[in-house]
Amino acid sequence: MNNDYPTGKDLYNIEYGIKTRPHVVLLGAGASCATIPNGDKNGKKISAMSGFIDTLDLSDVLADISLKTSSDNLEEIYMELDERSITEADCMNAKTELENRIREYMLEFKLPDTPTVYDFLLMSLTSKDIIATFNWDPLLVQARMRVSAYTDNLPQMVFLHGNVAVGYCENDNVMGNAGYPCKCGEILKPTQLLFPIKKKDYASDTAIAKSWNALSNALEVAYMVTIFGYSAPRSDAEAIAMLKKSMGRF
Repeated sequence: MNNDYPTGKDLYNIEYGIKTRPHVVLLGAGASCATIPNGDKNGKKISAMSGFIDTLDLSDVLADISLKTSSDNLEEIYMELDERSITEADCMNAKTELENRIREYMLEFKLPDTPTVYDFLLMSLTSKDIIATFNWDPLLVQARMRVSAYTDNLPQMVFLHGNVAVGYCENDNVMGNAGYPCKCGEILKPTQLLFPIKKKDYASDTAIAKSWNALSNALEVAYMVTIFGYSAPRSDAEAIAMLKKSMGRF
């Protein structure tokens, strides 16, 4: 009789991996969209990269720019602005204004009072696991604060492109909620946001470099990797390379 179920040593290895190795969850913009499909607590909408400008009502920033791209994807629009900003002052001004407006818009999001996808995700993982997110919005951070009232056995979270709700203390190399005091008494300063350009600098900002190192280490020993709402755009070449390397083990 053919038995397709693992037994003996194979079963032990599977169980050992589940209990000791991290489950890595990688989040993109689609995850936040799924978290508040009808808007946040105040009805405020969030968007994936496609349609981002219109959804966030940022089209006035680009009113005086004749874009070469016909795409409505923020990745493509921002990369063009970045490339042209070297020689074109109006593109530099538009890029700076877009960055400021995006941070302000993201800061206003409030998690609904009812449980969301992020609440359930956090509660389904444990302290050995890790959530790595590309998202700037504060929804995951707010969900963690909410579920921490019920358990402290929660996954590590890292923010690969920065996050408006996350702060960092250089003195103690500590990340936490922006605006909250560090153990040294200093206020945690907001982390830098990484915007979609072809060649991102993941090393110069200590907080972001720390997040990437944590993800890389977790991928080396992960027993499972889940990707939720992330499309692997061409502006994330380094991230894609890291994932391809890790996927070779699975």
